[in-house]
Amino acid sequence: MEIMFKYSASSMYNFRKSFFPSFLVAFLRKSHIGSKPLFLPRTAKLQVSIAENIPNTKQIAVEGPNGCLSLYLPSYIDINHCSLTNKVKVSVENPMIKKQRSMWGTARSLLSNMIVGVTEYHHVTLRLVGIGYKAFIENDSFLSLKVGYSHPILLKIPDGVFVTCPSPTQIILKGCDKVIVTQFAANIRKWRKPEPYKGKGIYVDDEKIILKSAKTR
Repeated sequence: MEIMFKYSASSMYNFRKSFFPSFLVAFLRKSHIGSKPLFLPRTAKLQVSIAENIPNTKQIAVEGPNGCLSLYLPSYIDINHCSLTNKVKVSVENPMIKKQRSMWGTARSLLSNMIVGVTEYHHVTLRLVGIGYKAFIENDSFLSLKVGYSHPILLKIPDGVFVTCPSPTQIILKGCDKVIVTQFAANIRKWRKPEPYKGKGIYVDDEKIILKSAKTR
C-alpha cells in the first residue's frame, strides 16, 4: 500500500518557520569557531569581572608566568572556565544577531592570544638579507639597523617586548602582547621591505618573495 502525505501551503510555511530558525541556531552554536574551547594552562589564572565606569562591558584578565594582560569585551560575551578540565568556553547571548556572531570568534581569538602570551610569549623572527646589512642592540633600549642608508636607523624598543640578535642578520622579538610584538616587527620591516630583483630586505618569519628578472633595454 502506498501512503501519500499532503501538505497545505500554510502548514509548509509554519514548518519552515519553526524548524529552520532552531536548526540554524543549533548549527551556529556547534560550528562557529568561537565555540571551540580553549585550554588554560595551570600556570595561568583567568578572572572575569564587570568593568568599572564602562557600561555593558566586562573586563577579562589573564595572568601567567610571563605577565598579565587584560581585555574589555561587550557584556553579551560570556566566558566560562571549568576548573576540572581547565577548558575555557566563549559564547554569546544570541548567535542569531550578526554583531554578536561576528564578535564571538574575535573574542575567542583575543583570549587565545592572551593565554599564549602570558604562558609562552609570542615570537617573531626577522632576517636581514643584503651586503652589509646588520642589526644590534644599543643601551638595552634601542634596536640599531644598518640596512643600506648613510646612517644607522635607531628604533626604540617598546615596553613589554624583548629583543635579541643571535647574529648580525637575525632579530628575535618576543612579548606577551601579540599586537605590540607584530606591530614592532612591521615597523622594523618597513625600513627595508624585500625588493623583488635582488631579494635584499628585511624578512619576517618564513616570508618569501618571487624574484623578478632585471629589466633589459
